[in-house]
Amino acid sequence: HNYRRFQGTYLSNSEFWKSRSFEWQRSGSLETPTSDPRCNGVTFRRPTVHCAVMGRLPEEIALARSIMQTWGRDCDSIQMYVAQVPMGATTWQDRRSGIQVMNLARRYPVLQRHPDQVGHFSGDLQFMKSKFQTTNLIRKTLAMWHWVGTQGPPSDFVCRLDPDTLFLVDRFRTYLHRHCLRKNSMVYLGQVLHYMQRHVGAFPDGGSGICL
Repeated sequence: HNYRRFQGTYLSNSEFWKSRSFEWQRSGSLETPTSDPRCNGVTFRRPTVHCAVMGRLPEEIALARSIMQTWGRDCDSIQMYVAQVPMGATTWQDRRSGIQVMNLARRYPVLQRHPDQVGHFSGDLQFMKSKFQTTNLIRKTLAMWHWVGTQGPPSDFVCRLDPDTLFLVDRFRTYLHRHCLRKNSMVYLGQVLHYMQRHVGAFPDGGSGICL
C-alpha cells in the first residue's frame, strides 16, 4: 500500500536513497487512430507492449531461446531481468538465445545481497526460509517495475512474465481493443488469489504473468 516504504525497504541499502514516484513513460501515437463504436467514440491505435521476463541465466537459457523463437518476436520490446553476482555489464544481448538481458543487481545494490540462486535448489526449504535465503523474487520484481517505470522503453502496457509462460501477444492486443482499454486505463490483468480470503482478502497474486 505504501510504495515509498517498500522502495526504501526492498530497493535500498542506504538511508540516503531518494524515493522516486513510479511514473510511466508513455509512447506517442504511432498509427492513425481508429474508432470502435462500442467504445463511445474513443479512438484506438495498436497498443505497444513491453514483455518483461523474470528469469535466471544460464539456468533458463533454453526457455529464453524458446521465447525468442516463438512469442517473443511479437512483443514491441522484450527483456529478461536477472540479478547476477558477480556482475558484468548492465545490459547485453545473450548470444545463445538472442534475448536482451538486464542485470538489476547493477542498479539496485540490495540485489547484490539477494542475487538469483545458482543451479537447481533441492535443499532444506524450511531452513532456507528461516535464513531468508529462499528467493529474491519480491525484491527483484519491485526493482523490475521501478526500472521499467522510470528507465524502461516507452510502452502502453507492460507484462511481467515467467520464462515458462506462453504469451499470445496479438491476442492480448485484441483483448485490449475489444474491452476499450488504453494506456491510461488503471487496470490489472492477471490472477486474483482467493484461497486466503478469510485472512487477507482477495489479492492480485499474479500467477505466471500480469499486465499493467
